[in-house]
Amino acid sequence: MRAVARAVALCLVACAVGACSRDDAKPLPARVDAPALRLIVVADLEAVLEPCGCGVRPAGGVDRLVAAVDRLRQPGQPTLVLAAGNWFFDPSARDDALRAAQDSWKADFVGNLLSRLGVDVLAPGARDLGRAASRVRSLVQTVHGLGVVGAADARAVGGSAGVQRTLGATQLQITSTPGDAATEPTAQQLAGRAGLRIAVTEADADPVGLAADFTNADLVVQVGARNDVAGVSALPNGSLLVHPGRHGEGLVALELWPAARGGRRFRIVHSPPTELPAAERVVRIDTVRLDAKAPRDPAMRSLLDQLFARINAHNASLASGVEAPSGVATKPHALLVGSETCAACHTPAYFAWRATAHARAFETLLARGRQYDLDCVSCHITSGDDPAAELAGVMQRKGVGCESCHGAGSLHADQPHARTPTIARAVPEARCVVCHDREHGRPFVYAEREAALRMPGHGAPLHGGGSSVVP
Repeated sequence: MRAVARAVALCLVACAVGACSRDDAKPLPARVDAPALRLIVVADLEAVLEPCGCGVRPAGGVDRLVAAVDRLRQPGQPTLVLAAGNWFFDPSARDDALRAAQDSWKADFVGNLLSRLGVDVLAPGARDLGRAASRVRSLVQTVHGLGVVGAADARAVGGSAGVQRTLGATQLQITSTPGDAATEPTAQQLAGRAGLRIAVTEADADPVGLAADFTNADLVVQVGARNDVAGVSALPNGSLLVHPGRHGEGLVALELWPAARGGRRFRIVHSPPTELPAAERVVRIDTVRLDAKAPRDPAMRSLLDQLFARINAHNASLASGVEAPSGVATKPHALLVGSETCAACHTPAYFAWRATAHARAFETLLARGRQYDLDCVSCHITSGDDPAAELAGVMQRKGVGCESCHGAGSLHADQPHARTPTIARAVPEARCVVCHDREHGRPFVYAEREAALRMPGHGAPLHGGGSSVVP
């Protein structure tokens, strides 16, 4: 049956535009005033409470998110806020004892944030139903009227497989399938008489696959791997595919008007309609990007500053009791020795490095009081891959030094003329993109960045000739 549905969806790809017609397609015969309801969808925060300051055009920040949701709420307008995906923990963060307090405080902050946003329905991702289950359960107990959906997994935290809400004269039915599991049960649950049927999924599927799996859904909210940029598009079966965006960088708000005489297809408009079609629902989409110009909520900004100050002070106290490993290794494992040690032999390369942004990377954290924040510090100091060294080495290894790119240097410093497998003269792109990812700076083009770092004494010949590298 699924194969048949998928085949039908493939045939409908060419008709996708017709499935969700545009506002200039034909006249709208019936007068209309306010929308029947407004749906605000936010997703996949993953404990990213504000954007990294390294970005060229940073977006996000929960202080901006709160201000945006408050602005979108209109007095007397039926509104539902749906929060989906994983919110409480950063999946890329190491589960380390030194991070325990920081991660716990941030997760508690996220719980309070969801309450402050006035979330009506929470569709947790698979990770939140696992690691953050106790926090989700606490939300259900403390936030009056909060609905939690997520198939069988949600029952363990006080939720259910589906939630129904009535906004004005419209009945909504919301279901969710956490993880990348089969979605057929959700499609069956959606086969009711609700005026608007919403399915939330983490499935890593393309639009054709989603149209085949969610044949009864009016809106499919896709979170997880494919939820990168906020936007709404038409599925081949006439439903709408909603990507709310992630990490608080944006959200999607939809205003909906029912068809004058029934009908499930959507007509997308760009401004409030003056008339309604007879057999199409009208939807106006507001894709909100929370860039640096977006207003902030002052109270939430103050709470954020307090949280970051608490984290920085706590981690600084931890750092005072952790010894930074350094010096010549007695075992076949290299340790960090610092860029100044490298300068003894690689003097031109050292002074070339001193002129780069890498050498000044620590200053950006110091200016913001985040120099002990374990979400940030590893990409602003020469830390290796050890959380203890990150904390203990903050003041000793400011800046992204030689060993950040070329490897720990103790074995090489001990025997400079021997081949040392821990030292890489050519730095692979994989090492760069650990820090130079999508959210940390402008788009990373390896060839361009490598060329920019080729300076006399560092990959290029010295002025007046000579080798670019001192053996």
